[in-house]
Amino acid sequence: MKKKILALILAVSSIAVLSGCGKKDTAEITPETVKPVQYTDETAMPADTFYIVHKTKKSGNIYYPLLKANSSFTEARTDIAGADPSRIEWVNYNGDEGQIPTMRKGDSIIYKSSTSVPLEYTLEKFFDGGYTFGVAGLYQDASGKYRYTNKDNNGGSSLTNPTSDAVGFDALEADSIYFASYKNGKKTVKIEPNNVSLSGTVKDLKRGKQYECDIRTGTEKMKAMLTANIHYFSSAETYKFSNFEFITEHVAKIITPSYITTGYYSLNGAGFFRYVDGKTKVSKLKAKDYNKTIYTYDEDNNINGTNNGYVFDENDYLVKDVNGSTIAPEDYTYDGTDAAGSNAGTFKITDAKAVENTSSLADSKNLQYVDFTGIDVNTNEVVGFRLISRNGAAPITLNINDNYYITYKTDTGDEIAVSDTYTKKVLSIKQSSAEPGQSSSGDASEDEYEGD
Repeated sequence: MKKKILALILAVSSIAVLSGCGKKDTAEITPETVKPVQYTDETAMPADTFYIVHKTKKSGNIYYPLLKANSSFTEARTDIAGADPSRIEWVNYNGDEGQIPTMRKGDSIIYKSSTSVPLEYTLEKFFDGGYTFGVAGLYQDASGKYRYTNKDNNGGSSLTNPTSDAVGFDALEADSIYFASYKNGKKTVKIEPNNVSLSGTVKDLKRGKQYECDIRTGTEKMKAMLTANIHYFSSAETYKFSNFEFITEHVAKIITPSYITTGYYSLNGAGFFRYVDGKTKVSKLKAKDYNKTIYTYDEDNNINGTNNGYVFDENDYLVKDVNGSTIAPEDYTYDGTDAAGSNAGTFKITDAKAVENTSSLADSKNLQYVDFTGIDVNTNEVVGFRLISRNGAAPITLNINDNYYITYKTDTGDEIAVSDTYTKKVLSIKQSSAEPGQSSSGDASEDEYEGD
């Protein structure tokens, strides 16, 4: 028994030694006193790394690498997904929490590599679960008590944060390790379902407070002093997207989706960061400000849409829909015989939807996009069209109960060469009574949207 207590004490002591400071100094380290790693020169930045870019008037661009935080997983998400409490990221309030970089509107994310650029990206959002001890994966066994089972000894899924004072749990070799209770003042608080999170962490603790805990190896009691200074986050939902552009000789800009909300994220599993949609100071934000989600679910808990007007395309990327709903495919034929330029054709629509602005043009904020999919009636070629309209903030609306006349030509410029799918440029859309194969006469009506 003494050997087990000694193992826990030695593990706790090693944290103080490795951090190079005693208890007094450790208490002085907070996120407010620690600055994230930063660079001001692209050539000096390590490769194969994502960075948040913040523009300043005095110093120019400042580059913050995403934090490689301690986590419960080794593989990044590659597909969309809902909540998974077994996937956690956690940081130490008196250590690496201050290293989490913050991204705000106006900032961007870049990637630097001399070998490759990812073609697809996943953003995994994490719930802010508050502060806890450095122990996760506690679970109820048949007795109803909460148990710790480490991977090395028993193949379990419990784990400790390696920077916490709970790291000694991994040195315990007992077959049965229970977290029985902790003392909050004079009150003994039993570890029960109401104070254990879905990730198996003890919740409702006060940040930075030290608690006397009752840990059992078998039936033997061990007294351990554990500190609630580990900020833990559990996976909430994962998004997919794919878009980047080369912006300098050294880096590419990742076009992050416009639908993301304030919260904590992991990009491609390569780094952790905080996104704040507004000017509120991080210290003023609460967990509820970070924990908004956008997916909706069916009765079987499968993702079936969003609550923000976005829909999934064929790649499971979220795109902005017209008035919040997809225009149903209709057997309408559009005549483009009087289109300016060459390669004009007749277009039978099969799908149309508005999409989010991904343009890199300087005035891109004034652009609205509508993507069309259809069949060229002359060649039977399946073609994609992208309309760019300068109609300000108002969305492009198409009423498919009316006839619309589309003119288009092959796009040869870089302006809308977003992907191989959208190789045609729509010149205009207007109401028309022209039958297929006939030209439309007269000037554009009020319903026309002029493309670029």
